[in-house]
Amino acid sequence: MQFTRYRILAAALLLLAGGGAFAYFKYKKISDYLVSRINGRATKKFGRQVKFKSVSFSPLKGIVIKEACVSRRPDFTRGNFFCAAKTVIRPQFAALMKNQVYFSKVSFEKPVLKVRERGGAWDFADLLALLPETEKGLHLTWNADELTMKDAVLEADLETSGLSLALENADISLEHYSSFGGNYGLSAEGLVKTVLKGKLLSAEVKL
Repeated sequence: MQFTRYRILAAALLLLAGGGAFAYFKYKKISDYLVSRINGRATKKFGRQVKFKSVSFSPLKGIVIKEACVSRRPDFTRGNFFCAAKTVIRPQFAALMKNQVYFSKVSFEKPVLKVRERGGAWDFADLLALLPETEKGLHLTWNADELTMKDAVLEADLETSGLSLALENADISLEHYSSFGGNYGLSAEGLVKTVLKGKLLSAEVKL
């Protein structure tokens, strides 16, 4: 009887190890794919330059990208559109086992996003055009359980109205509780700044 228990335990451990190895290689495949996209095709597809310091991965931490930046169109001579000191992308293991791409968490540390509006058009419209076409709305096809930004800086210049806004020292969290539309939770806090009639206005906000 005791020998039988050992055999069952050994079989369970082998099964777990096999499943873990399978998930690990799935994880690595996604990581390698991501690196190849950034290194080779991203610049051509985005019409912008992309650079980063390093990319690493582990089943525990996720895919870690350090000092990633996306330029304004067409290259960095026009400035930075988005940068983050550290980006962590954690695929959901259960989805990986089903050959599905779903993320349990995507986080950005010290991200800086600068958007511009001119003549009613935003300078990130080209990036929105790259989203996959779907009959369902983004609220239904969103594939991340949690999106967070820590110590973020968001800047928006609206040329049409002459208004500039900035959100600094911001912590933002968007949680997706299920696949049903509208089932989200959003929290944000930070320092909002703008200039109105030559005067600087600022306020701490939390929502």
